[in-house]
Amino acid sequence: MERTPERPPAGDPRRRREHERMRQQHAQTNRNGETTVTRELATAPEREHVELYAQNEIALGQVELVPGARLSYDDDFGSHFAPSLNLRYGFQWPMAGHFHAGVGRGYRVPNLKERYFHFDHSRLGYIVVGNPALKPEESTSTQLGVELQGQHYQLDINLFHNELRNFIVEETQAEHGFGQGITVHQYQNVERARTRGVELGATFDLAAGVLLSGGYTYLEAVDRATGQRLPQRPRHQLKTELAYQWRATQAALEFIAEGSAPAELGGPGETPAWQRWNLRFNQAVGERLTLYFGVDNLLDEHRDVTDPHDTSPLSGRLIYSGLRLRG
Repeated sequence: MERTPERPPAGDPRRRREHERMRQQHAQTNRNGETTVTRELATAPEREHVELYAQNEIALGQVELVPGARLSYDDDFGSHFAPSLNLRYGFQWPMAGHFHAGVGRGYRVPNLKERYFHFDHSRLGYIVVGNPALKPEESTSTQLGVELQGQHYQLDINLFHNELRNFIVEETQAEHGFGQGITVHQYQNVERARTRGVELGATFDLAAGVLLSGGYTYLEAVDRATGQRLPQRPRHQLKTELAYQWRATQAALEFIAEGSAPAELGGPGETPAWQRWNLRFNQAVGERLTLYFGVDNLLDEHRDVTDPHDTSPLSGRLIYSGLRLRG
């Protein structure tokens, strides 16, 4: 369980303490309507994780430097120090915008799910289990980008490159003692991995109250030792939104799509590409009350529940509505 802390004010250190405890059980209902609850973990694993994070903003004319550091301690993996340095340069010619670059070290300890999870779907032919022997991930990340701003638009491009050690992925285990015909997926460390790519973003004011925004990511994620693609990381991701606002009325139509990706490292399976349309509507009534209505997965797409490789977030159309009251 790794969370990125909120950005603190310049020179302000932040401390975060985290306690994680894992309990796992599942319920099964037989033909007679009787429900049995089974605890899949005999004991509840626990961990303590503490982080101290600090950064400072140094202005040098049009250049802003932001050095930072994170010191973390985990009761299972000990302490680790991760520094970072970011640079931002603003300009007004030939158009307004800024250039940014950064380099930093990253560190993530495996969470309790990755170490102790036991998800038994053997009736569908597969089981997912954790790995108590996992090592923490370590990374060196660099990024380079530019953002341009006009009167009715904003454009940005960001290049990124990450070198990783002990990257945590899901692998298929051929022999695991669960019986024939059962595919076992287990979390494993990839000794050396690399992710790199480009992120494109754009926002356009099409007319009064009409905003079109979108983002596209191209990603290359490979095992450095074998050259194989890393699992669950599609090359292509796209998200667009057309939003409208008139006085107290807001509406938005959103489109999200992801390309296919390997289901596990070195395995034959592939997670299929998917796409989804979402619709949202808000109507303010006075200063404190807002009525809302929405439809997620407008076209009612469904994942294939019999395919363990299909991890798309498509569980049918969801229609919701309600009201929100501010105090």
